[in-house]
Amino acid sequence: MDLNIALYAVTVYGFVFLCWVLYLAVMSLSEHRDEMGWIAKGHAMALLAIAYPLDLVLNVVIGTVIFAALPHEFTLTTRLKRHQREGGWRGKLAAWICKNLLNAFDRDGRHC
Repeated sequence: MDLNIALYAVTVYGFVFLCWVLYLAVMSLSEHRDEMGWIAKGHAMALLAIAYPLDLVLNVVIGTVIFAALPHEFTLTTRLKRHQREGGWRGKLAAWICKNLLNAFDRDGRHC
């Protein structure tokens, strides 16, 4: 395999993994938001300031590739919800992503 392709694949996977880890952190902080003091809330806001722009990039770049369409929304979650409503292969892929990567880590189990 060409080294550049391998490096690209590892970089893309690393970015997606980073976004997922940030999602896990945000969901964990969300569960404890009422118990947090001001310092923890400040750090949580800093984390959100990092996570949301990365979610936008994830949606626009990676989402466009895996769904073979430009996004109509800013966040990947909103896009996943739309694709599930619309059905088809995109809806099935979105449902798989929600079921296997996102919903279990949301407080109510229904992130998307």
